[in-house]
Amino acid sequence: MLPGYSTVDLRASLNGHAVKLVAFVNNALNKRGVSAAAHCFSTLYAEFYPIRPRNVGVSLRYDY
Repeated sequence: MLPGYSTVDLRASLNGHAVKLVAFVNNALNKRGVSAAAHCFSTLYAEFYPIRPRNVGVSLRYDY
């Protein structure tokens, strides 16, 4: 059983006639968590799949 976690994702966009600008922050609080884990019974290790750290970006779209 894995412990629970929560994340905060933020999005903001500006729309013009043919232009769309989007800014985003994924995992804004930079929380740590594990989304899945696998235990291999034939060996003595387990695999853990952590969530992604904070990710910030901007995208620009232009329709012509």
